[in-house]
Amino acid sequence: MKSYNSVNRSFTKDTGVLAFGTIVSQLVIILSSPVLTRFYSPADFGMLAVYSAILGAVSPVISLRYDIAIVLPRSKQKANDLVILSLLIVTVFSLLSLVLIPVFDDEFVKAFGQDYGHIIPWLLFISILLVGTHQIAIFWAIRHKSYQAISGSKLSQSVFMVTVQLVCHRFGSIVLILGQIIGQIISTAYLLFMVCVRERRSIKASTCERLQSVASEYQKFPIYTTWSALVNSAGVQLPIMIFAIIFGIKVTGYYALAQRILTLPMAIVGDAIQSIFFTNISEEVRRDRVSHIISALFSLLIQLVLPPMLLVLLFAPEAFAYVFGDTWGYSGELAQLMVIWIITQFSTGPLTLVFAAMGYNKLDLFLQVTLFATRVFAIMVGIVLDDFYLTVAMFSIGSSVCYLMIFAMICKLSSLTILDVIRPFIKSLLYGVVIVSPLIYVKYVHYSMAILVITSVVSVALLSIWYIYLWNRYSSFKLEAGS
Repeated sequence: MKSYNSVNRSFTKDTGVLAFGTIVSQLVIILSSPVLTRFYSPADFGMLAVYSAILGAVSPVISLRYDIAIVLPRSKQKANDLVILSLLIVTVFSLLSLVLIPVFDDEFVKAFGQDYGHIIPWLLFISILLVGTHQIAIFWAIRHKSYQAISGSKLSQSVFMVTVQLVCHRFGSIVLILGQIIGQIISTAYLLFMVCVRERRSIKASTCERLQSVASEYQKFPIYTTWSALVNSAGVQLPIMIFAIIFGIKVTGYYALAQRILTLPMAIVGDAIQSIFFTNISEEVRRDRVSHIISALFSLLIQLVLPPMLLVLLFAPEAFAYVFGDTWGYSGELAQLMVIWIITQFSTGPLTLVFAAMGYNKLDLFLQVTLFATRVFAIMVGIVLDDFYLTVAMFSIGSSVCYLMIFAMICKLSSLTILDVIRPFIKSLLYGVVIVSPLIYVKYVHYSMAILVITSVVSVALLSIWYIYLWNRYSSFKLEAGS
């Protein structure tokens, strides 16, 4: 039996490099959030949420998903041609959004008000161009294993974004959006400089014939993966836009903060794991080793997310009110409803790339359409009943059911056994109960400030020990070739 490492380094080391920049960048956002929530109102955050939802709905398809194909070809020339093709598509997409501005001008005024309604579309044009270019640069960097450059770009984006939002808060809610744009500009410029200049990974000119060739060779990405990504992103972002229209911009702000905090685990490690996973999964498919890597990654993901989500489930309202201000306690209540959705999405989402790697693009599209339809149905029922709290609950439950169905299909395709699923789930659940037990005692048995401080320290220490254990276990993760 022969031992090998498909990327000449441990999986966790690559993930750790990517996650480090993301962790620090998210810490910047976390530490600034209690100040920002006191500078800006729920309505201000609601406006930012709607802007980000529009951008988030289109960003996965700006390059027709040719960007994610950059890491696949063995030929450097083909990868280079995919970069050029993706940049051309992003440019066309951005110019198209510019042309459509006058068509939807009235709708933007209704959504963002007279003060900002005419400005937002032009800012969206800039953001679309920046996000598209940044995504291409990310996959170009991943191909060349420039993980430190990616981490640095994430950190620079958060630092500059938060700095602008804090320093210029007196100029109103539009600063939240301007800070996001400035952070994106700095991040994209930094990443391109580090990869193309410092590491001399230059992008060379291509020809029409070569562009047509790679466009045809990887046509499954625009035909199937684009629609799958569009449906998936719409399923996440559409609720925010609907909530703003039906229930008001203020309620949307409460929801946006809860979603922002709960999706931090995915932002911190989920994206990093997904990026490394996609660079390796194609090789594992060729070696018929899919079940091994799927089993290991699911085990890692579920053990990462479950214990902290138990804390959210039990103590979110009090925690949100204390950290972000009394006004934001309602966000904590919404967060409790979203826990089951976050757990299933975090533990399953990164693994869905196996569909593209194994050539099941049609199946992936069908599953994403099912997820989208379920979410829309859940929202519509909540709207009919005119209950925002119920709407969020139904959205969360519907999303969870669909992610479980998607995971069941992944298990079938990768020949994953039921024990591979149950064992890490039960293990993380039991340890999660141990972690929250001290705080449960304070909340339901005996409360005092001194005991609260002590039990909080104990719970944090137990959670830290758990993550150290996971790091030590998965830092030696290797793939063993069959005999």
